[in-house]
Amino acid sequence: MERGGVFGFSRSPPPRYRLVRPITRSQLRADPYLFKEWSAVRGNFQRRVYAIPESVWGHLTKLIGQTNRGFNTVLRQLMGTRVSRDIVSEKALEDEVGDNLAILKPEYRLELFTSDAGISGRQYPCAGQGGAMGFIDLLCVDRHTGGFLVIELKIVRAGLAAMRRPCCCRRPPRWPS
Repeated sequence: MERGGVFGFSRSPPPRYRLVRPITRSQLRADPYLFKEWSAVRGNFQRRVYAIPESVWGHLTKLIGQTNRGFNTVLRQLMGTRVSRDIVSEKALEDEVGDNLAILKPEYRLELFTSDAGISGRQYPCAGQGGAMGFIDLLCVDRHTGGFLVIELKIVRAGLAAMRRPCCCRRPPRWPS
């Protein structure tokens, strides 16, 4: 999908189970085990990617199973299912695209943006509305025109909000007016 310089990639299988009662962030923070054992909770999910240790995964699935009928059955069925190598992680997709930007549109002659302070265009930090921090997956610049291109990558089905999010970020230091 191409719209005004924002590309979206979606390789998403259909959902296998939809949570009726998802765990809220406040419930995660209130759980003493998760707060102690999982850095994502302690860090308020401020980074883009967190590893989920096996013990934490077990605890999370137990909590979800207690309030979502049928979840444990679906989880047992999926545990033996192999994950496609194409859909392993958003980080892997970011690495693949970021290392070979020419696969998008060779005529753009893209390179990753680097700020004057040396901040890379990968996971480029930006402040959104209300001061909330966000990250642009890949912030690129066209070597020929100097134009910017924001690339937001998703390996799961993403709503319109994911495509609008980069538009809420403040301009990077050299962003054209």
